Amino acid sequence: MKVDWKKILGTNRSNHLYAGIVSICVAIAIPCIKLSRPIVKEKSHLFFIGGQFKNYTWTREGRGSLLTFRLQNYRDNFQIAADFYSILKRKEFKNISYGDTIVISIPKAHKKYLNTGKRRLMVFSVEGSHDVYLSYNRSIKRYNSPLIIIGAIFFLLLGIGLLYYRSKMRSPLKYKASRLE
Repeated sequence: MKVDWKKILGTNRSNHLYAGIVSICVAIAIPCIKLSRPIVKEKSHLFFIGGQFKNYTWTREGRGSLLTFRLQNYRDNFQIAADFYSILKRKEFKNISYGDTIVISIPKAHKKYLNTGKRRLMVFSVEGSHDVYLSYNRSIKRYNSPLIIIGAIFFLLLGIGLLYYRSKMRSPLKYKASRLE
């Protein structure tokens, strides 16, 4: 069985040019985003905070959701990243009562934003007196996952492939000229 790539990819050269350029731009943007995040590779890169639980909000925004909570002694909103939802003990977290003492961890690089109320601070762990709701070991492992680099490589190869395929396609002007001869 022979694959008809012209039928699958279409014959419009400009679409391949734009798609190739966009794919390469995405491949460049992904590592830039990864490099702009704070470095958290081990426990020593985290800053631990203790306080009394105030409240939490779990809202849906667009196609995703946002989980934030507050501690009584701090003006900041603390956010649990969507990447960590699968390792968060949701039912137990939702049952934390007002005034319960918990210990959370944020990146040391975000310590300067603590108690300013200017931004949401990313949380890597949430521990109560009797339970660990979000483990920093599993969060760090998920945060440093190589999948984002694999995605960047995929988009780079896709963009190069589309540009190469475009260069091998026959130009409509050359095609008309060859038919007239």
